[in-house]
Amino acid sequence: LRTENKSLRDWRGVYEGTNIQNNMIYEKIKHSQNPFKLLLEEWKHFEDATIVNLLNILETMDRFDVIDDNCERIKCDMQAADKLLKEKGLSVGAVENKIAGSEKVLTYDDIAMLK
Repeated sequence: LRTENKSLRDWRGVYEGTNIQNNMIYEKIKHSQNPFKLLLEEWKHFEDATIVNLLNILETMDRFDVIDDNCERIKCDMQAADKLLKEKGLSVGAVENKIAGSEKVLTYDDIAMLK
């Protein structure tokens, strides 16, 4: 189903809201067992891959249910990631500067690989 503004309401709507625009990546995601998870894994390598942008895309898709269901978990994950960075003597700003133009830090595993 599409929203009033013609956005798809599943992983494809999120894909349309990103700057990926790569047919090979799209086909890989489309045929995946878990397209949304793979979409996030691919998207993390792009400049626009932020929590704020993801939430904005979900709003555009009228997926307030997804935002509501995951808001607390996202907040907890962000706090845990911040704590992990501090334990490594890093900050979000330092990480952004260190990896600008290369791989993005989007998961705990990404943080663990730093330093």
